[in-house]
Amino acid sequence: MQRDGRKPVGFVAVLQGLMADRAWDAPTADGTVLDRWPDIVAAITPQLPDHVAAVAFHPETGQLDLRPGSPAYTTQLRLISARIVAAANEPAGTDAVRTVRVLAVGAAPDSRPAGTSAPATAASG
Repeated sequence: MQRDGRKPVGFVAVLQGLMADRAWDAPTADGTVLDRWPDIVAAITPQLPDHVAAVAFHPETGQLDLRPGSPAYTTQLRLISARIVAAANEPAGTDAVRTVRVLAVGAAPDSRPAGTSAPATAASG
């Protein structure tokens, strides 16, 4: 429905209309977390971006899947999972990332969040 310009319209409605008219996509937490991964992890430990890949983010559960380059990095990721969660959430001021799942070295990410296996959980705080 096209507005004639005489009725007041809220900011959100205007923004949504503009995005629909121009076929823009709103950024998602998924892309943001994965795109920011090198900065997130470098803030914790500078050598990790070269040895650990963020391979999936499940916004519905807040689970971030990480694939380490070696067993030593697997252990390190499990030890610092709480710091990873805090560093991922701090710039956005949200609690989008709630858990970290450390995959096996070289494992392909599963398209679904962990079901039966317990991820390394961490609460930001």
